[in-house]
Amino acid sequence: GLKLTPTYCWFALDREDVESDGGYVGYIYGIMADFRLADNYFVLTGLEMSQRGGKYKFDYHPNDSTHVEGKVTQRLQFVDIPIALKLKTNEIGYTRYYGTFGFLMGFTTKANQDIEYDDPSLEENNRDKRANMSDFGVFNFGLLVGAGLEYKFSGNTAVMAGLQYHNSFV
Repeated sequence: GLKLTPTYCWFALDREDVESDGGYVGYIYGIMADFRLADNYFVLTGLEMSQRGGKYKFDYHPNDSTHVEGKVTQRLQFVDIPIALKLKTNEIGYTRYYGTFGFLMGFTTKANQDIEYDDPSLEENNRDKRANMSDFGVFNFGLLVGAGLEYKFSGNTAVMAGLQYHNSFV
């Protein structure tokens, strides 16, 4: 089937001079497939393009005479391959409920960032926009957990709605 999904993403940061400053609304599109293992057990996979990102603030003090503050918005694009176990209920009316658990493997294809410095001495040039692929690894790996429902119109034609949580490890 075809997949089109809105996403909300954010960064979890573990540095003292950096803190999360909000999320990023992106999207995922691609193809997906369920391969039957048994009556209610499936392997879910596909090929997806995803737009993710986040915002953070930094307050950098390398020494007593230097102090730099600012905000960063990063936008990332990935080619993702989900591999998950999908467990479905028996059909209730025209609806089946499902849960998924698995992994998401991805490759970074594009990375951009906007930096806005909070420095009065940089009145004219306090913004920096650039591609920053070198700041990220090429490979991404994460956990995928989700639940939802599948409404069957007729035969093999159905529409699905659900929620998924992705937690990247890399």
